[in-house]
Amino acid sequence: MITRGLSKESIELLETGIGYRNDLLYGSGIEDFEAVISHEILELGNRDIPLTCNKLYSISTSLMDIIPKKVIRRIVDYMRTHYKTSSLYVKWLCTKCNVIEYYEGCDENIVAYKIPSNALVISDLGREGALFISDHKWKIVTSKK
Repeated sequence: MITRGLSKESIELLETGIGYRNDLLYGSGIEDFEAVISHEILELGNRDIPLTCNKLYSISTSLMDIIPKKVIRRIVDYMRTHYKTSSLYVKWLCTKCNVIEYYEGCDENIVAYKIPSNALVISDLGREGALFISDHKWKIVTSKK
């Protein structure tokens, strides 16, 4: 598990193996790695994914302002090589208290997900959460009442 350079919140999520989100507010259901990071970078203009990947995995982001698609390709190629597969899945997660604080969470709409043991962080927003990647599909954690 790579934790060097991560926020305390991301480390906590990795160590507990559980992350939370409000699927009613942000539950598009899209988990495809390449589709999500392309949307985040090209359509939303989010730079946190390339910055985090550069910081944690030394993926060059020098062309981000000129050719963002080339940077996306570098990230995709790196992760496919790391996991030895092209079937990769991502999920934005944060701590339960931060879902309540930042994402309109309440007991009725907070969903817990199991973070696979081989998951990596590809965006670290601290208290606002992290984008995790794995070669395993995301599974909801069901609680026994």
